[in-house]
Amino acid sequence: MRSKQIVVVMTASAVLQAGSTTASRALVSTYNRASAKLAEEAFVISSGLRFVRFSDDPGTITLAKRYQSDASGAKANLQNSNQGSSLVQVADQGLTSINDLLSNAKTLVTDAQTGLYNDRQLAEINVTLADYLNQINTIVTNTTFNDLTLLDGSVNSTFAVSKYGAGTSTITLTISAANTTRLFPGGALNVRTPAAAATSLTAVTNAQSLLQQTIADVGAYGERFDEAANVAASTLGGLNGAADGLLNADIPTVTNQQKIDEIRHNAAAALIAQGGRLSTSLLKLV
Repeated sequence: MRSKQIVVVMTASAVLQAGSTTASRALVSTYNRASAKLAEEAFVISSGLRFVRFSDDPGTITLAKRYQSDASGAKANLQNSNQGSSLVQVADQGLTSINDLLSNAKTLVTDAQTGLYNDRQLAEINVTLADYLNQINTIVTNTTFNDLTLLDGSVNSTFAVSKYGAGTSTITLTISAANTTRLFPGGALNVRTPAAAATSLTAVTNAQSLLQQTIADVGAYGERFDEAANVAASTLGGLNGAADGLLNADIPTVTNQQKIDEIRHNAAAALIAQGGRLSTSLLKLV
């Protein structure tokens, strides 16, 4: 009778142990899976990326990388457009200062023709006019952008930009000289006689016309750079948005899933520990 009892107890123990082993393996598997998911979720939350490794979705990741590469090009084009726009603004400021001097010169020359000034006063006007011309050349010398002198006629720069308008992808910038050599090919202004004053008035008027054309040309370049910058900014935003949409994780969703996986992980760990204690107790009884 004792022998049968031992056999029954041992058989029951074997069944329980077999069941316990199967259950333990399932729990360990659940625990390991939960641990792995928690590690991946921690990476996703810290990095903001949907994928832990390239093999998770090669096609999507490759497409996103292509968007990012195109975005780098759009960013460079945007920087070029902004640089061109800044250069044009500096040039326009210098041209505006020169235009003010020409306006002042025209006023003086016009006044000199009234016959209200004596020789000494006309001589003083000549000195002032010469000073204006010197100031124009000083402005030309000092109007620079990144060590490039803008108003001496030497500017000839090509900027790679995003396609705009009819599909142009470059802007070649040239600025006509605004120095007195170009504006006043006849040389210094003179108002000592009525005839000289009339000639000087014509010279100043011609200089203003030349300068106004240069100002208009520079303004047109500014509009082109602004248009190209707008296209580049829009393209850059679209490409970055497309890449982010493919690569960036939905952090709130991942955070919620992480909480669920933590519960599974902790439950599996607790059951594994409890199973080990039950197994030890059972062996003591047998």
